[in-house]
Amino acid sequence: MTKKELVSNFVLSMEQYRLENEWTQAQMAEKLELSVSGYKKIISGETKRIDMLVAYNLHMLTGQLLSELCGDNSPELSIHQKIRKLTKEQRDHLEDMIDSQLAVQAKAEPEDDCVTLYVPTANITEKIMGIRLILKK
Repeated sequence: MTKKELVSNFVLSMEQYRLENEWTQAQMAEKLELSVSGYKKIISGETKRIDMLVAYNLHMLTGQLLSELCGDNSPELSIHQKIRKLTKEQRDHLEDMIDSQLAVQAKAEPEDDCVTLYVPTANITEKIMGIRLILKK
C-alpha cells in the first residue's frame, strides 16, 4: 500500500467513526487532541502526515489497531477482531490455552505427534480445559 493510500484509509476510518458516533468535527478534534482547524486539514487532505498522537488517540477511541485503521485486511487481523468480541473471562481462558500450547511446543521434539484433548470441567458452560499431549512414537 502506498503512503497516500494509508493516509486516505486512516482519514476515512476517522471520519466513519465520527459519523457513527454522531459527533461534530469539534467533538472529534477534542477527542483526538487536535484543533478544529487541524482536524479539518487532515480530513480535507491538506495534511499528508498524521501525528502519532492522533493515530494513538484514534486507536484508543476505536479499539482498532493502527494497521486496521490504515486499511490492512491481513488474515491475522480477523483473529484479533474476533478476540476483541470476547468477554474478559473468555480472553483470559484463551490466553491460558495459548500459554499451555506454547509450553508444550517448547518441550516437544520436531518428530513428536501432538494431539489436543478437551476435557469438560464441572460446568461445561463455564469452561472447557484444553490439554495438549505429546505422543511419542
